[in-house]
Amino acid sequence: MNYISVINSIKENVYLSGSLTSASMTNSMQYFLILKQFGIEAHPRKAPIIKQAFNQLLLAVIIAIEMAMEKNWSVLWLETNSSLLVNAFKNPSSGPWSLFNCWKNCISLTNSFSFRILHIYREANACADSLASFGAHNLGFIWWDSPPSFISMELLRYRQDLPSYKFA
Repeated sequence: MNYISVINSIKENVYLSGSLTSASMTNSMQYFLILKQFGIEAHPRKAPIIKQAFNQLLLAVIIAIEMAMEKNWSVLWLETNSSLLVNAFKNPSSGPWSLFNCWKNCISLTNSFSFRILHIYREANACADSLASFGAHNLGFIWWDSPPSFISMELLRYRQDLPSYKFA
């Protein structure tokens, strides 16, 4: 057997096995060119599903309200820089369909205690900004029974109605 017949045999076997699969390829030009050389139809990966950031925010609020209920809180005051979230509470039917049942249950939970939601500008909420930054760099669920130490200065400034500045 000469090398040309060996190469042709390899190409035929690769073509046959590659043509019978529906598996997706790695999104790489190098792999695409290899598949093209063997005459195999490329099956690129499907585009990833992009979930809206609002769904994540809404889910966080739902969890917070459920936690407040579990801890038997009688008052919950929620401040957010998302006017979309405030509007979702004003018009509960505007919540995303993917979370609709959870959202509906959450709205009914807010009726069982004194609940208030306010829109504040991001610049005015250094505590939330610090907590969001902490959350972005940490995995898992963390609950504090008192404010964490890394927001103590911002919290003190907030309680004394002092201005807060952020330099970028």
